[in-house]
Amino acid sequence: MLREPSASEITYMMNMVERLFDEDFYEKVVVYGGSTCCWECMDRTFRDWTYEHEDLANEYGLEFHSGVTKICIIPMEFDWVVKIGRVERDHENDTNYCAIEADYFQKAIDNHVADAFAATYEIGEVRGVPIFAQEWVEVNEDGNSNRMYDYMSSITPIYDDEDPDRYNDRISDEVDCMTDEDHIYAMLGEDRGDVVDFVLTFDIDDLHQGNWGVNRDGKCVMIDFSGYN
Repeated sequence: MLREPSASEITYMMNMVERLFDEDFYEKVVVYGGSTCCWECMDRTFRDWTYEHEDLANEYGLEFHSGVTKICIIPMEFDWVVKIGRVERDHENDTNYCAIEADYFQKAIDNHVADAFAATYEIGEVRGVPIFAQEWVEVNEDGNSNRMYDYMSSITPIYDDEDPDRYNDRISDEVDCMTDEDHIYAMLGEDRGDVVDFVLTFDIDDLHQGNWGVNRDGKCVMIDFSGYN
C-alpha cells in the first residue's frame, strides 16, 4: 500500500518550514553561491547555520542533511522527511531535483514499480518555494555495503589458485565499480528487472549504499532517485 502524508502531517511540516524560513534557512542554506560555488563552501554554510540554530533544531527534534541538490529535514519519530531543492543564487541552473524525484515517483506508480521507491510528493509551497515530503526510512550504509559485497561475491568466481585475501580485495574493487543494475539486483533481488528497466529509461543513477533504506513496512527502497546531471 502506498503511503501518503495526512492533512495534519502536511500542516505540521509546512509550519515547521515556515519557522525555519523565519530564521533565514532559505537564504543561507537552500540558496547557494552560484555555479562557481564549491561543495566545501556549501557544506560550511550549512554547518554554520545548523550550529547557530541548535536550539531550534532541539525544539522540533530535527536532524538536517545537506547534499549538492537537496536539503533534507528529518523530524524525529515522524513518518516523513521534508526535502527542499537547492537553488543557485545566480539562477544559471534552476533544476529542482526534488521536483524530478516526485515526478519519477508518480511515473513509478504508473509503471507498477513504486514499491522500489520511497513515496515522494510535493505538498505545497512556503513563500513560493516548493516543499516535498518523502517517507521516512532507516538507512544502514554498512549493511547496504555488505549486501552489495555479498551480491558481487555471488556472481564473481574465485580462481583455483587465488589467495582469499586477494579475492576479497578483488570483490571490493568490483563493488566500487558496480553498475546501477548491479545495485538494484543487490538490494532488491535479481527478479527486479522491471526496476532496472525503469531506472535505465529515466537515467536514474548514483544508487550507492547511502541511497537505500528500509521503510516502516520493512521494505528496502531507494531514497535518492532524481539522478544528477
